[in-house]
This record gives sequence, C-alpha cells and structure tokens, in this order.
Amino acid sequence: MRLNDIFARLGALLAGVVLILGSGLPATADSWPPPRTETYSSRDGAWRLTIVPRGLTNQLDFFRDKVDGKEPAGQREGTSQEPRGRLERSDGAGGWVVVWDQPLVNDVAPVRALVADGGAYVVTFDNWHSAGYGDDVVVIYDSGGRSVRKLALTDIVPEDWFLALPRTVSSIWWGGEHLIDGESLVLKVTIPEEEGAGFDDRDYIDIVVDLKTGRVEPPQGPDWDAALTVASARAAEIRRATAERRRWFTEPLSPPIATTNEDFAWTRYLYHAHLRLTGCDEREDECMVDTVFIPAGDEAEARANIRKAFERPFFGNDVILFGSPSPERMAALLGDEVRKVGRGKLKGVSVYILAGDALWPRLKTTFAHTGGRLIQIHPDKPIPQRPEALGNFQD
Repeated sequence: MRLNDIFARLGALLAGVVLILGSGLPATADSWPPPRTETYSSRDGAWRLTIVPRGLTNQLDFFRDKVDGKEPAGQREGTSQEPRGRLERSDGAGGWVVVWDQPLVNDVAPVRALVADGGAYVVTFDNWHSAGYGDDVVVIYDSGGRSVRKLALTDIVPEDWFLALPRTVSSIWWGGEHLIDGESLVLKVTIPEEEGAGFDDRDYIDIVVDLKTGRVEPPQGPDWDAALTVASARAAEIRRATAERRRWFTEPLSPPIATTNEDFAWTRYLYHAHLRLTGCDEREDECMVDTVFIPAGDEAEARANIRKAFERPFFGNDVILFGSPSPERMAALLGDEVRKVGRGKLKGVSVYILAGDALWPRLKTTFAHTGGRLIQIHPDKPIPQRPEALGNFQD
C-alpha cells in the first residue's frame, strides 16, 4: 500500500492522525467551498443580514498558515481582517436602510445566521471550516449589533454529549435547522448515537436559549435523560479508544503479532516505525513513503505488492518499507522478485525491512545489485518514541 497516494501533503496535516493512528471518534472526510458573501432574511422578509467573509488568498494558504500558527491565516493583502455583518431593514418602497454594519466575532465567517422579525436579534452559527469548535459556535447580537453572548458547544451541552457528537476531519456536526421563536432561540441539537450508527441518520432535541440574556435553559424529561445515557456510554467508549491510542503513540513500538494478517495493522506499524527511526516531519516529502505489506497465505497478492513497489520511477530519496507476519516467506519472495529489478535502479533509495538477524545476510545479498540502502527493523527490538514527539499527541 503506497502512503504517497494516501498522504498528499495537506491530507497528512489534516487527516493523518485519524487515518494512521486510528481514533475512537467517528471522524470522516469533508469538504468546504470557499467562503462567500451570504444574505439571510427574517421570516417576514422585512429585515436582512449580509455577511462578508474576511479576505482569503485561497484555501491552501489558509490551511498552511493554520498549521504554522500564522494569523490571520490565509489573509489576502489589502482586504478586511475581520468578517463583517450588515443588518438592513426594508423601507417599504424596494430599498433598504442600514441599521448596523460592523465586524463579527468569527475568524473567516460564520456558517449561517438567523434574523428575528423586527430586527431585534441576529444569531450566527459556527465558523467556516471548523463547525462546532470555538467559543463562538453561537453568537447572539441585539438590535444595535452588540454581542449579547457567545456560546461554545460546552455551554450548551454536557461534556460527555460534546465528546459523543458526530465529527468529520474539520468539524463537529452538532445541529439542525435552528429557529427564532419570539424572545427564544430554539437550537436543534444532534442527539449522540451509539457506535456504528449512520452519520446521516441524526435525531435532534430542542435546547432553548433566552435571546435577551443568552441563558441556556437546560432540557428536562425522559427524552433528555435517555439521550444523556447514550452520550455518556459513547463518551466512555471514545475515552477508552483515546487512551489506547495514547498508549500506542507513547510506548515502544513493536510489530503486530505474528498471527495478524491485516493490511491496516502492518501499514500503520511500518509507517510509524519509519517516523520513529528517522524523526522526519510528516509535513515534508521525506515522510512520503511506500509501505509494502506481504500477507501470509496469499502468494499472488504478496508478489503483486512487491512488484508494484519496484515498477515506478525513483528519484533518489524514496523510502520503501517491507513487513510480513511470515519473515521467512517474505525473504523468499523478495529473493524471487528483486532479482528482476534492474542493476542500480534503487540507488539512493532507502529500503527498510522487518527481519531478524538470521535473515539479514540473505536479504543484503538479495538487494546488493539494486544499489538500495538497506536498513534493518529488528522485530525483537521495540522502537521507542522520539522524546521530541511525545508532546505532540492530540486527543
């Protein structure tokens, strides 16, 4: 399996931890169109809010700056460094009168908004490309554009509920079609589901927020109690999975047990063995590697995996890693297939092989004509995590 195909640079930054380490969170991929000016109208059509995002060069610059800690991320020179909101009322003759026009508290732009009849309140929801995160998931503005209150998700639901909500790589998908009812904001909040539930099969519960004060009115009743029970159980599962992921990340790394014949387990092991042995930065090309899993019991697949690793052109700084639950068989298959590799084709290529001392002289002979640089991964010597990486674990 070629991790070059999986980990394009930005993909590695945004999704690598989920894909390679595994996660207790139901995280999946997502995509966001570029932010654009949007207008939201009150139900009676007499009031409207126009939101203009802050200027971005492009999405890639935004992502890169976020990773590098540069703010405002992706800022386009000469444009506003804040999103703006403009509330207007109809003049009854086809025109509009500006009531207020000011910066909003969000980073790039909120994802959506509601406008109360009469213009008494405006409510914005979430942040572009990071729904569900931050202290401004919900922001209430009064008739003069003053902020009544900013709310984080944890101001709305308990911690277990927050942890159990469905997520994608960028966002927490916590809500449905919210509405304003008089002086109340009715939030349609996603009810956590048990593990394995479909991402799109979501149910909601109403949580009411007083618009005048921003106070959240805690729900009551059997539906709320039942949802809390599910949320607590799911949160416990996620915490267990996170603890296991932390253990896997921090403890010395050993190969999967000999009876494990799963591509994912071996791919994950080989990739992280390389990270630990080299200390390479996952954001750089030096961590773009080919992991070659040689399964036990399927000779056709094993040979195909080996051949595929040598078919492409090489550029002198490539990395290939081989591993198998059956080292003797792997050595034999490599002996057959590497014989067909042209002399000197692997010059400058680093070839890591999981193999014990008894097999190593044989493997060195196998690869001698290729020019490849052979590095042994010893199956009986667990690889410690690099000290500089220990502080990088993220739940």
